[in-house]
Amino acid sequence: MDGDLGTGATEPATRTEPVLLRMAGITKRYGLVEALSNADFELGSSEVMALLGENGAGKSTLVKVLAGLVTPDAGTIEINGEHVALHGAGQSRANGIAVVQQELSLVPTLSAAENVFLGAGKYRGVWSRRRLVRAARPYLEEVGLETLDASRSAGSLSVAERQLVEVARLLAADARILIFDEPTASLSDTEITRVKRVVRSLVARGRSVVYVTHRLDEVFEIADRVTVLRNGESQPARKTTELTMDSLVERMLGRPLEQMYPPPSAGLGDVKIEFDGVLTSCVLGWEDQAQERSREMRETLDEHLRRSGLDQRLEPFDKE
Repeated sequence: MDGDLGTGATEPATRTEPVLLRMAGITKRYGLVEALSNADFELGSSEVMALLGENGAGKSTLVKVLAGLVTPDAGTIEINGEHVALHGAGQSRANGIAVVQQELSLVPTLSAAENVFLGAGKYRGVWSRRRLVRAARPYLEEVGLETLDASRSAGSLSVAERQLVEVARLLAADARILIFDEPTASLSDTEITRVKRVVRSLVARGRSVVYVTHRLDEVFEIADRVTVLRNGESQPARKTTELTMDSLVERMLGRPLEQMYPPPSAGLGDVKIEFDGVLTSCVLGWEDQAQERSREMRETLDEHLRRSGLDQRLEPFDKE
């Protein structure tokens, strides 16, 4: 069993690669609710860091802080050892941080190539379709879309393809830190495999990835380390090779699984209360009431048939 469930005694996983992003003592309050409480988070160069936690643990708030959408009440953020202030999405993008949201922001009527450079601010020259397709090709290849016709409209692409085009757009904006927020929540198994392959490819090319997911099997497949948030507090990062599925779940819950699912009792106990032959007033006379109601409905139906003349038309069928 994991040794730091309640005490935090286990030493955090050491890093050999330089730290690209470091967040220390991040606190965010909404009234009396403390969404983040002195939380720490770091991401190394060319690393996939999984960010896990139950619903309400603080994952979304931490991601919004990195995206510049939420300003923390306390704490510091460093990128490459320099303090940065992320007061807005523009400052976040300027520092090389980009979020791949569950709700994709592509324009369906524009082509894949046009979406790659939409808002990127890097494309110069006349916006001809041929030049855009040629300029978008390296970014599409980096996310595994080397065979995609970049002139196709984004609305005609699959969900996985649209998601990867959005990643290509973030790369065109020179993003070094990519945050994948539940990227496989609505994908098929084949598309999930494709996304995971792209994540590992991005890391191999020098990008760093924060991977937020509820699918724990994906964590062991692609993540180098895991940071768990619990009730707004961060747990020390651990290498995935040091964890098992059970120990990871225990870190998220804060208690051993045995306490969540106690063993069933060996047998039934003594009888505490017993009823025999008990009837209530609502049950007594139920059959008589039902028969009377059925008779009334039949008489009403017969009256409607007589008035409409259908009773004579149905008479031959009744005789049969």
